[in-house]
Amino acid sequence: EDSTHKKKTEENIRLLSLAVESATDGAVVIDLNGKILFVNRSHALMHGYEPYQMLGKLQKDFYPQSYYPLLQQAMQQILTEGGWSAELEEPRKDGSTFPAQISASLVKDPQGRPVGILGICKDISEKKKMEQEILKSNRELFTLNTIASTVSQTLNLQEIIDRSLKTILELTRCPAGWVFLIDPEDRNRMKLSSHQGLSQRFIDEELKLPQDNCLCWKVVKSKQPRMMDITNCPRLNSSTIREEKLQCHIAIPLRSKNEVLGVMNLGWQTQRDFSERELEFFSSVGNEIGIAVDNALLFEDVEKAKEKLQKLNRKLEEASQIKSEFLANTSHELRTPLNSIIGFLGLILDGYCVNKEEEKEFLHNAHQSAK
Repeated sequence: EDSTHKKKTEENIRLLSLAVESATDGAVVIDLNGKILFVNRSHALMHGYEPYQMLGKLQKDFYPQSYYPLLQQAMQQILTEGGWSAELEEPRKDGSTFPAQISASLVKDPQGRPVGILGICKDISEKKKMEQEILKSNRELFTLNTIASTVSQTLNLQEIIDRSLKTILELTRCPAGWVFLIDPEDRNRMKLSSHQGLSQRFIDEELKLPQDNCLCWKVVKSKQPRMMDITNCPRLNSSTIREEKLQCHIAIPLRSKNEVLGVMNLGWQTQRDFSERELEFFSSVGNEIGIAVDNALLFEDVEKAKEKLQKLNRKLEEASQIKSEFLANTSHELRTPLNSIIGFLGLILDGYCVNKEEEKEFLHNAHQSAK
């Protein structure tokens, strides 16, 4: 019976050992002095080692000195409370780190005396990556919603450009930005419409230098955001660029109905490298602003047409008033037909006739007065 119990115990220990050894999470057992007594393959490999390279070594030997206070604090908590857990950046052999969920518990002998510590290390790189993706998506949605809210508050073109630039600079923590709008009457020309965070010297050069070789035209042509090294700008003076301390900028097309209406530039003082997803995000921002710019331009056209129509209506009312006064006067000046002739001909020459029939009527009246 004792032999059977012993075999069963040994089998259980073997199965437990196999389970721990084949586990995807890292497992390590240390004694109360921090010496590694057992380490499974997963734990060793995720730290860049083979198991034999860790066995018998002190646990702290695999951590930089900056970790020592934390390791000491964890040991004290395990001994007093029986356990400890935390998220850490675990160091690898090559000096890199990975995010890990660490949990440790006190191991006791049958008499209840502490004999060691069992540590479990779970690589949470994918979890952290997913969390970062979610955070990034939320920030992008927040930015787009903020931009949409900003541009929907007005139909004034200048306010839309100024507010949009200010908002995107704040949300992206970008130090400088400037916006070109394509001249609706000459699409081969862009005009600087708004800027923030730039020196007056930079602005003066943007205003006076020819635009033929401006890199922004490539963005207008491709209709896609483009990352550029501003230090290689063919237009601006190199000393001006150095003074501005800008290293790169992203040029974002402001697009509506597949037509580029302008380019928003965001400048950084360090080199940046945006992913395809980030470029797509900036493209969405540009489309949002582009639609608002298009609506503002349409509103301006409507307002101009309205003003022109109002002027025409006032002119027609004025003409009608003049005609009425003249016709009233001619009825009292039949003794002087020359006045009537001059008056009727004056109305025709000044363009106060509504149509050909009225013009013919005035000529007839002038002819009658001459008799």
